[in-house]
Amino acid sequence: MYCDKRYAMKEGRIVGSGTPKALLTREFISEVYEVDAQIYHGKDDQIHIFYHSGKQEL
Repeated sequence: MYCDKRYAMKEGRIVGSGTPKALLTREFISEVYEVDAQIYHGKDDQIHIFYHSGKQEL
């Protein structure tokens, strides 16, 4: 991510803000976007997000 701070919105309202590493957690993504996701942090400290549409048990 090439930003210092991100905002997340749901239904036109800001529901979260913070650094990408703090904000983009598996739990937060599941709650806001209603998808299951796996989060990986690369050697370059970039965040890689892989998601499955529709909630599933991972």
